[in-house]
Amino acid sequence: PEGLVQVDRKRCTGCGVCLGVCPVDVIRMIPADADFIVACSSRDAPEAKKALCPVSCTACGICRDKSPDGGFMIEHNLASVDYHAHGERVYAYVGCPTTSIRPADDLKKKFDKEFAETENTGTIGKESRTMHQEKNE
Repeated sequence: PEGLVQVDRKRCTGCGVCLGVCPVDVIRMIPADADFIVACSSRDAPEAKKALCPVSCTACGICRDKSPDGGFMIEHNLASVDYHAHGERVYAYVGCPTTSIRPADDLKKKFDKEFAETENTGTIGKESRTMHQEKNE
C-alpha cells in the first residue's frame, strides 16, 4: 500500500545500514527466506494506529490463534514472528482483519497459486476463502 516502506529483497544485502538511517524506526531485519511478515511496526495503542495506517496491527491475536505453531507472538501492542518456528502461517494471513500479516513480496504469487489449489480441496474452509477473496479484490 501507498506510504509503506518496502524493501527490494532482490537488492538487499542484509548489511543493516537502513536500520540506522530510518528516521522513524520502522525497518526490521527478517530472514531472506521469510514466508510471511508483519507489515506493521508501531507499538502504539491499536485505536491510534488504526487511524494512521491501513495495515496497522491491532494486537487482536488472531494470527497467533489461527496459526498456533507459526511462531506468532503479541507483545507491546504488536504481532511479531519467531522465524525459528516452522509451523503453518497461512491461516494467520487469511485471518488477519487488517492485512498486517502478509506474504513476503516475492512469495505472493506462489501463495495465491497454492491457495487456489487448496481452495478446490476444501482444506482452508469457506470463511477463510471469502476473507482471502475480499483481500484480493
